[in-house]
Amino acid sequence: DNVSIYSAESRIVVKGAENSNIYVYDVNGRVVRTQANATETVEFTVPGTGVYLVKVGNAPAKRVVVVR
Repeated sequence: DNVSIYSAESRIVVKGAENSNIYVYDVNGRVVRTQANATETVEFTVPGTGVYLVKVGNAPAKRVVVVR
């Protein structure tokens, strides 16, 4: 809906996902980060450069590319 997801340096930033559960998956489908009951802005540091999928609540996952 009004959620924005983007990469910034070696982080994934999720804005506008208040009170939602957020899951970050690597390309192999493993959960690498989670956040329950998110606040307005959540930043995740990810293990490395690559493609990640970010799922907020019941919405479809969004692909994010992280480049260092």
